[in-house]
Amino acid sequence: MQLTVRARFNLFRESISLAWDSVRANRTRSALTIIGIVVGVAVVVTVAALLQGAQTFIVNATAGFAPDVLRIEKASFQDFGSDGQAFVEAQAKRPDIFADDLTYLNERLGGDILFGAEGSAVLPVRRGAKTLAGVSIQGVTANITELSNIKIAYGRGFVSADDAYRRNVCIVGQDIVEELFGAASPVGEEIQLGQMR
Repeated sequence: MQLTVRARFNLFRESISLAWDSVRANRTRSALTIIGIVVGVAVVVTVAALLQGAQTFIVNATAGFAPDVLRIEKASFQDFGSDGQAFVEAQAKRPDIFADDLTYLNERLGGDILFGAEGSAVLPVRRGAKTLAGVSIQGVTANITELSNIKIAYGRGFVSADDAYRRNVCIVGQDIVEELFGAASPVGEEIQLGQMR
């Protein structure tokens, strides 16, 4: 036996009425159920967002490397998770890596492997009256563009003469360009990193 449209509508209306009466009769239980559903959905969304963020971080952290690059560091922050104290202790215990180490590796293996070096600091960057605090600065060897996926939009990369003659040249990121130069081209212009021009 098939129900008519009117009978189906009455059945639907009666089901809604019973559900509403049940919600009104048990307000506390209904409120707690709704809160539980909201919290559950929020937790699932938050965990999914955290996992997506972690994946994006890992991809971005390794995107700057060429695919066949091996990176040697005194200590890597990623190895210590959120334990900053353990990272600082590891940095203090492990021996420093010096330019002489790079020279030694180049002399021993330079024909087979390309070596480069990078040092980092956080310094203020100035141009005229504008200053940006806490800018991450990397000092690198001239072959950094061969060892990484850095793409230079305009200007030139480093050359070995820059390294040999200790020229004060730099490659700046788009954020620095927008903040300090606006619409002007940064090529050939001067900025000050910490106390150095």
